[in-house]
Amino acid sequence: MLKSVMAKIQKKDEESKRILFEMFHEQVYRKAYFITKDHYLAQDILQETFLKAFNHMDQIMKVSVHGYL
Repeated sequence: MLKSVMAKIQKKDEESKRILFEMFHEQVYRKAYFITKDHYLAQDILQETFLKAFNHMDQIMKVSVHGYL
């Protein structure tokens, strides 16, 4: 399922972006908050992480989405 979602994101499918976000946002937020100890900064990091991921999905598909995020 994850690879098909990522492939659809490459094709600019907005619903697939939402699905990927739902799958990983809590994990990314928790890591960002653990490092920063700041809710607002952790939210900014979360947003930037997913924007970069969506824009570089072709590169991420060559490695691991878990490692990238």
